[in-house]
Amino acid sequence: MIGLSERYYFSIPSSLPRSKQKQELVKALPLDRILVETDAPVLSSSSIRSRTEPDEAIKVCEHIAKIKGIDFETVCQITTENAFKLYGSLNVKC
Repeated sequence: MIGLSERYYFSIPSSLPRSKQKQELVKALPLDRILVETDAPVLSSSSIRSRTEPDEAIKVCEHIAKIKGIDFETVCQITTENAFKLYGSLNVKC
C-alpha cells in the first residue's frame, strides 16, 4: 500500500459499519497509522440518525476494535497518540 510506505495516516469515518471497503482497509492497516473522524455533520454511523455527533468517534473506535480483534481502550489510546503525533499539541482556546 503506497500510503503506508510514505508513512501516511488513514482517517476512518463514522460510516465504517456500513462500508465493507472501509472495513477491509481497517483490517489491512496497522493501528499506528489510523485516525478516527466523524464526518460531522453529514455521515452518521446509523441509518436512524441523520446527523453525526462527536460521540460517533467512540463508535468508530469500537468498530475498529471489533474488526481488529483488540480491546477498545487500546484503539482509543493509539489513535489518540496518532492524532498528537500528526497535529502536535492541541492547545485550543475557545
